[in-house]
Amino acid sequence: MPFDPIEVLGVSEGRRATDSLEIFPRVERTEGGPFAIKFFLHGWRHINEQAGARILRLAPGEDLSVALEVTNPATVAAVQLQTRDRILIGWAPRYLIDDLIRVITSCPVAAKVSRVNLPPAPPSQRVLVLFEGCWPEGYEPMNGQQFQPLVIAQEPVLAQAS
Repeated sequence: MPFDPIEVLGVSEGRRATDSLEIFPRVERTEGGPFAIKFFLHGWRHINEQAGARILRLAPGEDLSVALEVTNPATVAAVQLQTRDRILIGWAPRYLIDDLIRVITSCPVAAKVSRVNLPPAPPSQRVLVLFEGCWPEGYEPMNGQQFQPLVIAQEPVLAQAS
């Protein structure tokens, strides 16, 4: 498979220890409705030691359970990811919450471990999750206020040749 630096940025979220920016790919609706997105598991360091130990035993292809959380102290609503033995291991990224809640409440979804990066990989890139589902009829993902441009660039004016 050829190396695509933009895809790497999308999956890695472009994070560096000194950055406060988060880069992620735009989720687009495709014909036929189904979609698949990858993201790194968020928040697992805020759980307990059991979750951290279980993450180290995850295997690529392992199925995960998806649950809607409505009492999350950081975001109110959140999308939990749990192992099949019901250990909470983390959450979907905040930027996907609204879209994933819409999907979860509309059609069947599936999540599984795509890759596990053991230490010394950065904690924010420890578990790559593959999430699959379908979009509700007529729904456009990533269309909320948080995805609108802060500034709209104007078209450059080209100088005319004399």
